[in-house]
Amino acid sequence: MKSGVSAGGSAGSPGIFAEILQRNAQVLERASIPVKRTQPTAVRFDGFVVETNIHYPTDSSLLLDGLRVLLRLVTALSAETGLSGWRQHRYLLKVGKALHRRIDKAGRSRGKDRDARLQAHYGELLAHVEGIAARCEETLTAVANQEHAGDVLAQMVRDALTQELRERLALTARVCDQTTRRTQQGETVPAAEKLFSLFEPHTEMRNRGKRPDRHRGRAFKVQY
Repeated sequence: MKSGVSAGGSAGSPGIFAEILQRNAQVLERASIPVKRTQPTAVRFDGFVVETNIHYPTDSSLLLDGLRVLLRLVTALSAETGLSGWRQHRYLLKVGKALHRRIDKAGRSRGKDRDARLQAHYGELLAHVEGIAARCEETLTAVANQEHAGDVLAQMVRDALTQELRERLALTARVCDQTTRRTQQGETVPAAEKLFSLFEPHTEMRNRGKRPDRHRGRAFKVQY
């Protein structure tokens, strides 16, 4: 009696298994139902908010953030380019922290001259931060006028530091502007015009019940 083995080999050889797989594939192909591709006729957008990791955004804390990041970046850029003028960066930051503490202390006081002292201390901190920002602009100009060697990696580091410093300068200028309007000019700055974080600048204030939540930003998802 002849066995049911194909000519490709005996029972248990690779030939029989290859033939079985091929026949199964043919059966599945005949049994399959062709699916017609369609294009979506409508798209739904769902908006929601996600929490951003920032501290509570007071004007004085944002000014101190700006001062801290400007000094860090300009010191690194100066070291990379061989420029001088920032040896006292730790002292400059220390001065800013002291002014920030004065504002906190005046804000917790209940004296009659509280508002006047707050305005004066904010004016000092603003002048300090704006002075550092102006010196940073001078450093950027000096870096731009330098003739760099052909070290590609060093040039990439300088360019990255320069770009980040310019971005932080722009954000710090926004903080200075909104602080000046509120503390020195007595203006109520709309929430839509405020910057709540130098590190998460997209953060917006959202109302949750009766209390505003300043620690949230928008996100979107798309469903087809």
